[in-house]
Amino acid sequence: MIASPTDLGAVTSLFDKPQLYAKFLYREIRALIQGGEATLVVVMPDGVGLEGRDAAAGREVAAATRPGPKATPTQLASDAVTTVEKIAAASGRPLPHVKPGAALATAAPHHGHRLFVLLVVAAALAGVGIALLLRARAIQRAAAR
Repeated sequence: MIASPTDLGAVTSLFDKPQLYAKFLYREIRALIQGGEATLVVVMPDGVGLEGRDAAAGREVAAATRPGPKATPTQLASDAVTTVEKIAAASGRPLPHVKPGAALATAAPHHGHRLFVLLVVAAALAGVGIALLLRARAIQRAAAR
């Protein structure tokens, strides 16, 4: 989830170019992905970029997701979770729906930073969970052969 150009560090020129940034970041982290079975999902105000195993299956979902230039970090995080769920389902690997708790959804405005951090952590954990699930399924398929 990339909410502003500063979230990109040295490559701020890729802000609102989610597909280009997904390609760039995937190349950067490819060595860390075991078995090449992960799919990178990048959500920016301008849309979604995909790279990896299920990218082709998720293109239609990605094309339909455009949070918009005025999307808040909370909206981006929510769109990111929903997009990951939809891409997993389109790839034949449905995930359980993740619904933010009522306390998070009704947090007071002065807790916005804390809410943002919690949502980012939740999205990161969801990504790790997806990667572990895909890895476990790959091991099961290999063992079944």
